Amino acid sequence: MRSVADLALFNAVWSERPDMALLEDRVAELRGCVERVGDELCVRLGTTRSRAALVRFTHRCQWHDRGRMLAVAATIVSGAAPGIASRPSSRATCLMPA
Repeated sequence: MRSVADLALFNAVWSERPDMALLEDRVAELRGCVERVGDELCVRLGTTRSRAALVRFTHRCQWHDRGRMLAVAATIVSGAAPGIASRPSSRATCLMPA
């Protein structure tokens, strides 16, 4: 037990005749705290789900665009694309003209 209030609450709950007024007051005090904790959990879970969905979407986009990106990389490496620098840094960017 941490405080006299906690001891009073414990005794009220476990007695043969609980003190309903004390219990109702304590429930009213704790209701706001529980709602704030619930809201925070919803925010955190929503953020985690959003992040996971974004990672899945990114992976799916990269997979579907894989063939085109491989073709671009092959073209740049072979030097068949005139006006496009063949430096490694430019291969990672969006086909910047030289």
